[in-house]
Amino acid sequence: DNTSRTAGAVSLTAVGVLVNRLGRSIKHQNLPQPGDLPPMINENATRSLAHYKHRANAEVLAPLGIGMPTVLVETPDHIASFTATHGAEEYIVKPNTGTFSRGVQRVAVGDLSTIFSRQSDLYGTQILQPAYNFSQPFPSCLRPYDAASAEEFEGWRNREVPKELRIYGFHAPGQTTVFPVARALDVDGDHWLFVDPESVPLHLLERTAMAVQRVADISGAIAVAGTVDYGFGTYNADDPDWRAIELNGRSPYLIGYAKHRGVADRLRTLFAAQIAATAFAVRSEMLE
Repeated sequence: DNTSRTAGAVSLTAVGVLVNRLGRSIKHQNLPQPGDLPPMINENATRSLAHYKHRANAEVLAPLGIGMPTVLVETPDHIASFTATHGAEEYIVKPNTGTFSRGVQRVAVGDLSTIFSRQSDLYGTQILQPAYNFSQPFPSCLRPYDAASAEEFEGWRNREVPKELRIYGFHAPGQTTVFPVARALDVDGDHWLFVDPESVPLHLLERTAMAVQRVADISGAIAVAGTVDYGFGTYNADDPDWRAIELNGRSPYLIGYAKHRGVADRLRTLFAAQIAATAFAVRSEMLE
């Protein structure tokens, strides 16, 4: 159950931890000193890191061996060298700072140079990746979360539509927890699917935990709530494999109770535990 009350005027010094759910960074200009903000889950620096796809891939995903080949296109030479290295027939061109798949283009390799030459303002603003086929069936190891979600999960498993495995990561001092869900994407939008956590390959759970820990280390944040979205596929004749499509370290959507009560409750329990662990760490540090 959800309840709310009006807090009135509260001094920031009386707040142990802030959780930024504004959908943007918290501005400092009205504070006497920038340091007057209490510790925050998803600091401004965390949001900035996740905001830039090339940076998130280069600093977080690629070092963990889960990122897709990615280049920030700043010159024609970047296109030539990247396509020669990877040899895909099609590539994804997307904004380095885009959201909700806005501006994403699937482009044949022979048309890449033309697109950038006709729109010179694309240089420095777009990343380039091989166009993976993530419409492959989910591996048979993945199982539905429960009997209630089995029919929909199995119905989407083999459909030729893009599918993602989203793994939430909740990092706080002394603890990092993860939890998976999945979704299929078609013309009707997102179809959320629910996965048995014990059926997810262990290395994906471990790498997600490492990713949110790495985000915290790089951005200097005490705690990070984020997700890594994985696709299962390939862009050439290689066997399909899991690849991280995107890191979300800003305000990840939490599954709602109307979609799956058990999963929604589990995610909120993990989030609440993260907030409590962070507040406890902050309080302990203040008392030392």
